[in-house]
Amino acid sequence: MAILEDGFYSGKMNGLIYKRVKNQQIVVGPSKKPHIKHTPAMVTSSGIFGKASTLNSYIRAYMGMLFDQFHDGEMVARLNKSSNLALNSAFSPETSSFTFNADCFNRLIGFEFNIESKVEDSLFGHVTVTYSENLVAVLIPEMTIPRQLEFPTGSKKCAIIISSTLVALDYGYIKESEAKVIIVMRDGESNVIPSQSIEFPTEPGRLCIIGIALHFYKDTFIGESLVNNKFFSPAAILSAHITDGIGAFPEEGEEWGKMINEKGKIAIFPAPKV
Repeated sequence: MAILEDGFYSGKMNGLIYKRVKNQQIVVGPSKKPHIKHTPAMVTSSGIFGKASTLNSYIRAYMGMLFDQFHDGEMVARLNKSSNLALNSAFSPETSSFTFNADCFNRLIGFEFNIESKVEDSLFGHVTVTYSENLVAVLIPEMTIPRQLEFPTGSKKCAIIISSTLVALDYGYIKESEAKVIIVMRDGESNVIPSQSIEFPTEPGRLCIIGIALHFYKDTFIGESLVNNKFFSPAAILSAHITDGIGAFPEEGEEWGKMINEKGKIAIFPAPKV
């Protein structure tokens, strides 16, 4: 049924679809696409992809400090594909549940948020990530400028940002990201950057995603100005690891928040029932 509002129809009437677009009345005929019968396998596959899309929307939001709006145009589709493959590998159709191991999300390791401006094209030192009980350590090796860290023309300062994001997949919660920054100056005198280690707390049974970004700055007459832009903004995922143990139910508050899907429900990734 179509309704009339402010002189425009919206809805269905006589087999036609009425829409209001920019103060114009649009009338669309019925779709001529053949009806496709959805098999149980197709419904399952669609459901998993929907979960991947919801998960990724929160990953992008919580890790947005790394790349802001400077990602490439295909970033969302590429991330959805990687996470969808990871979730499918862990899904059991017989139990309609997920069995995650430590390496389920390895497909995300090395994911570049801007494929045209890769971290590996600016940072040539080998950054390592190691996990221990309730702790993850990120080691930035000793580097020299410009051999292991290449500055863009005119830039004299680099902020190496490392972030940690925890996801409680079985409960559908995500924790506010924590970030730490290493400032590197190119002063023309000492071009050696000493090795540094950064640590973040973790929790049992969580997906832990470690990200890195390089933000470069230059001096202008009004102060420091960010060099990064749509065509140059190195940011990537260093690690995506399921920590050992069984996680407790997160306490919702300032740190933990629900992952809500487009239907308004919590997007959970249930484990098999014991």
